[in-house]
Amino acid sequence: MRYEGLIYRPPSEAESLLIQATVGCPHNQCTFCMVYKKGRFRLLTPHQALRETRLLLESVVCQTVLTSDHYTNYVNLSGRLPQDKERVLAEIDRALGRDESAFRPFFIGTA
Repeated sequence: MRYEGLIYRPPSEAESLLIQATVGCPHNQCTFCMVYKKGRFRLLTPHQALRETRLLLESVVCQTVLTSDHYTNYVNLSGRLPQDKERVLAEIDRALGRDESAFRPFFIGTA
């Protein structure tokens, strides 16, 4: 996985795999917060987010359940791994063949 900047998340997510779909903070004006003061907020493009998801799935070697979250705006992915890995990777590959303008906008952090 490719990560940019510092990654902060709650302890309850410590054992989960993380796809960084955004860089920085969309608000970035809290006077008490020093976490995201460097750089500007930006979203990964749909293809970047899907390539990150594909990279993560290619690397998973344990049994787990994949459930969609934010990247459902691009393609709804779910399945049991490793049993459904090839099907899910094929779904990502089909989505990567679509023009990025065909994906729904990702509204997090936008006005």
